[in-house]
Amino acid sequence: MLTRRALIRAALVAPLAGCGTGVLGTPGTVRIAVSWSGSELAAFRTVLDALHLSSSVDVIPLGDEIETALTGGRSAPELVMLPQAGRVRDLAEDGALRDVPESLWLDEVEEPCYSAVWAELLYHKERPYGVPFKTADKSMVWFDRESAVESEVGSPALWTLDFWLDRIEFLAGKDRRLLALAAADGWALTDLFENLLYAQDPETYAALAADGESAIWEKDAVRAALHLLGSWAANSAAFAGGVGTALTMQFSDAVREVFERRRAVMVVAPDFAEPIVRKAVAESGRNPAEVVGVTAFPGLAPGGPRPRILGGDVLVLSRSADDRANRVLAALAAPTAPLPWINGFHGFLAPNTRTDAAYSPFLRPSSERLRDTARYGPRDEVVFDLSDQIGSLGGRNGLWRILTEFLIAVDGDRSGIGPAVNDAISALAGR
Repeated sequence: MLTRRALIRAALVAPLAGCGTGVLGTPGTVRIAVSWSGSELAAFRTVLDALHLSSSVDVIPLGDEIETALTGGRSAPELVMLPQAGRVRDLAEDGALRDVPESLWLDEVEEPCYSAVWAELLYHKERPYGVPFKTADKSMVWFDRESAVESEVGSPALWTLDFWLDRIEFLAGKDRRLLALAAADGWALTDLFENLLYAQDPETYAALAADGESAIWEKDAVRAALHLLGSWAANSAAFAGGVGTALTMQFSDAVREVFERRRAVMVVAPDFAEPIVRKAVAESGRNPAEVVGVTAFPGLAPGGPRPRILGGDVLVLSRSADDRANRVLAALAAPTAPLPWINGFHGFLAPNTRTDAAYSPFLRPSSERLRDTARYGPRDEVVFDLSDQIGSLGGRNGLWRILTEFLIAVDGDRSGIGPAVNDAISALAGR
């Protein structure tokens, strides 16, 4: 009988079946696979330009099929920018990766330059199998200051999470809604749920992450997080356009719904929303410095735990990597490597605590919080994206699908919250 890992490997090979030599890039170059497109891809190319690597490195955009780059073969890239750090240990155990030099994890005085949360994910059998390149702060709330004033809801920066439903109900019958939700992008929906779960109980969050695919989901905190999400979905004033629109809304559209169309006051979105926020505000004819508000995702009540959830992209070496790939890896791991992205495009947080960057006012608080946590230990504990640590359940046909079905079941029906919570718990347990 095939093991789960063998089945996963077979599934990953399928998209590349029949590909000929050189199909993934130009022969003679170091090939690096990325999941980025659009402005993020353009920003990464400026990083390569600044490192004088453009002529020797071929960037292969693979989107959601990024892991196909690790299936081997002569056309496979030597480097992969993997957006799922939680997969690294399994891939290393499976023999799909080469370890990376431990020196890349240390500064000039051999002190760690990445926080412990990264080491927990990227070390396998006491060796590192990846280097963090880009951090995503998944516990950020972006809001339109002018909309908040005009709607008379107050400042979201001052709220606890238990006040959100009060503000949703306050907006009933008005033209503007509290939240824009990009539920068509599954990660945005799962990020929201994970923040709600952590706010309920950090220990439950940690236990589910540690247990991975064998996690037990019948827990009070899971039920409470689902019930809170359901209480929003049952109220027609919660999401711009209602649940139906939220389920078809992409991430960039949710940002524009707040800052350009102004049909919602705020959106839960990571740091890489910044370029979209800036453009949306400009399209509305306003000044970002005057309009844009950013706050950390709140705790459930005063003094309660505040979520600090990270995601990000890590550089890994495929089995076909050679010394040229090692040199490219070392160049991209340098503290100064991401500065062209940070300075020219925004929406980037560097995981290397030795990166000395002039962050925008929107990202500076996140950067300082993450830097302090890495250097001095947790003040508000930083944890990693749960979806990235629970195997296939964290994918499109797992938590995302279950939460989508949950929202559909609850849509506008308060009496449906309880049954929908039970169904979601059963679905999570049945995976």
